[in-house]
Amino acid sequence: MSKVGRVIIQYVVVPLACMIAYYLLISISLETVRAFAGEDVMKYDYAIYTLEGIVGIILCLLWFRAYRKYGFGQIPYSKGKSEDWLLAVFAALAMLGISALYFTAINNIHTPYIERSMREYNEMMEVTSSSTLAVALNLLSSCLLIPVLEEMIFRGVVFQGMLQVSHPVPAILVSGFCFGVMHGQVIQIGYAFLCGIVLAVVYYVSKNLVMSIATHMLFNFVGSGIYEVFNPSEVIQYILEVVEYAAIPIFIIMVILLIRFKKKQDKKSKMTVPVESKGEQ
Repeated sequence: MSKVGRVIIQYVVVPLACMIAYYLLISISLETVRAFAGEDVMKYDYAIYTLEGIVGIILCLLWFRAYRKYGFGQIPYSKGKSEDWLLAVFAALAMLGISALYFTAINNIHTPYIERSMREYNEMMEVTSSSTLAVALNLLSSCLLIPVLEEMIFRGVVFQGMLQVSHPVPAILVSGFCFGVMHGQVIQIGYAFLCGIVLAVVYYVSKNLVMSIATHMLFNFVGSGIYEVFNPSEVIQYILEVVEYAAIPIFIIMVILLIRFKKKQDKKSKMTVPVESKGEQ
């Protein structure tokens, strides 16, 4: 297959197939819960997300196994190095800071369309149930299952495929755009696109799916889960906000330093290969 054909497959066909599969999974989960809950199904949104996460992860694991078995390659994952975990933490905090800046900008745009979209977003994000089971399943899905599933799809499949046929920069931007569009709601698309870029950078720098999953999980927990569990005071919220803003430049510096460091390591490893092969002969 020509290079253009491979680019079209990885940049158009694969992302579209993944998004269609993701929405199909959501629809099946929704209709399954509707069969038990009736028309008032959105009161049980936590059950929809939990089912979606469990089934989706199982399907992705089967896909990854088949992908490796038939010689297409293996999705990189490992326990990670200490610097990669540190990168994941600052990336999650930076994503929260970027999202806060995004919402500040959006709230200063006074147009009927944006204001209506913000109302729709706020309604969508409202917690519909406060029962212990609902809170527990909501935390399980939003802070564990969904981050794992979305990283498997959008970094492990979509972004990894783009990396195989192009330079990292367009792969990062386009995969981030796909991640944003997948969220559907207008307000969500904007900050999900920005977060998708950060998650792709983490995956690219660490070469480890576990790190982007950890980043996504921490982002969701600090951004929403922590408020359901602990109800932090205004002082704590203010401190978190300052930390999140401060994390943005720290994350950028860490990415630059780690890319340089890993490039030097790659050069050193390549230089040692001829010497070792010559000794073996």
